[in-house]
Amino acid sequence: MVFFFQAEDGIRDQPRSRGLGDVYKRQKESSSYRPGYLYLYVFVLSLAGFNIGYNLTVFNTLIDVLAKTFGWTASDKKDYASWMVSLNPLGAGLVSLFSGIFIDKLGRRKTMLMTNAVLLVGCLLCTMKSVGSIMIGRFLLGFTTGFYSSLTSLYIREISPVELAGKLSTFYVVFFRCGFLIAYLVGIGLPRAKAKIDFNENNYWRFMLGFPIITMGIQTIFLFLVFNSETPKYLYLNNRKQECKDLLMKIYTEEKKVEEVMIKLKALQQSDNDKKSAEVTWGDLFGRTYIKALLVVFALHCFQQLAGGNAFMMYSITIFNDNHASDTGALVGTILIGAVTVDGVYSYSLIVDEFGRKKIMIAGTLALSISLVTLAVIDDMELVIPEVLFVMICIFLYSLSIGPTTWVYTSEVLPPKGVGLATTVNWLMTMLIAKVCPLLFASSFGTHGVFLIFSGCTFCAFLYSIFILKETKGNYDVQNKLLYAPDDLKEGINLNPQLSPIMERKSQQQTYM
Repeated sequence: MVFFFQAEDGIRDQPRSRGLGDVYKRQKESSSYRPGYLYLYVFVLSLAGFNIGYNLTVFNTLIDVLAKTFGWTASDKKDYASWMVSLNPLGAGLVSLFSGIFIDKLGRRKTMLMTNAVLLVGCLLCTMKSVGSIMIGRFLLGFTTGFYSSLTSLYIREISPVELAGKLSTFYVVFFRCGFLIAYLVGIGLPRAKAKIDFNENNYWRFMLGFPIITMGIQTIFLFLVFNSETPKYLYLNNRKQECKDLLMKIYTEEKKVEEVMIKLKALQQSDNDKKSAEVTWGDLFGRTYIKALLVVFALHCFQQLAGGNAFMMYSITIFNDNHASDTGALVGTILIGAVTVDGVYSYSLIVDEFGRKKIMIAGTLALSISLVTLAVIDDMELVIPEVLFVMICIFLYSLSIGPTTWVYTSEVLPPKGVGLATTVNWLMTMLIAKVCPLLFASSFGTHGVFLIFSGCTFCAFLYSIFILKETKGNYDVQNKLLYAPDDLKEGINLNPQLSPIMERKSQQQTYM
């Protein structure tokens, strides 16, 4: 199973953060860690997030050139495009069910290296001039997406000082969104679909599909030569205590701080509460304690995908071309969308602890629903520049609200098995969106009809946030895990972690998709 803890299990002796401003302030007050080593470590791990974002969206700019290269008809293009895009989230959804087994048995580092090997094979298959090879490669890359999404944020948190765990987790998220942006920027080198060239002699598409090998290679080299041990938590819990201490000495500057972390890890190992959390069975997950939380989260993941954020990221070129934008104009608009989504995620990190999840969801989904209606009207009027502007607004609102909040909320109210199951639901919904959207765009619905569907679903998410969703801000982990449990099951359980220091942990996995 997959465990989503803050570093050292998030046992804290610091005041609660009120955003990145407090983190920066505390950084100035404390130099107990080695920033060069730590930030390089996080940078290397976050390259996995880049690969997820890149592979998810690379076909946005690529599909027209592939259609020319392979000689597809309009009907072939529609079918192949939907499959090549959707096979990635399909593979991710399937592998998410059992990725935690590898992460726990092999360890974080070995699982990352194994995933990198699969990515290498998948990328090489995608560079072959064969539709079948590309399809298989995309499916294998979906496996890497599932492993990376389950592993990377956990990996980062387990190497991070607790006061920096939230901030450093945003590196992975920003890199994920940067993968979108770089996929669009690399697409600038593609010949335009209307260019009078021999597409059979153009191999730039191979470079684009093989590009993640570069970032994977950089990460692999560092994991072999520099960061060649497991996380402190994994080492300690597997009785490799000297290795754990040696690694902590590389992260922290003071031996006193290392000893404090070792004591907390020992307390974690001995904690009956944590053992109980780790032993949640599938029967427990579908029992009275978690079933309501599970259903609430499943619905939230469905709303997230039906809000249209990933549809814009995967098919913006198609959307703009349908509105008679030029090839260059569609590409420029797509690049701007990539930049906006990075900014939206960064802005979210500044407000999430200040306003809480419920308020952000209510305000964000209402604003997004209204913007989507406006976008539908503009699209129907075939106004190219206003359409690009409102797509950017919609992407920003998505990245500021329902996109990241869904993931934060999931890890707060569900145990690890539930998080894995919710991840599977999310990726399968992503696959559905990827497969169905091209068909709807080409049907009588048109792009404006699809925007209206997204708007209606987002408005339902707005009502859902008001009447169903409960706030998790300010709660401790044990309170959030029992947030939707019947009252009679809460009797006799200590919901005040201040009376039980071991329970004072906040397991937020900030994975924004």
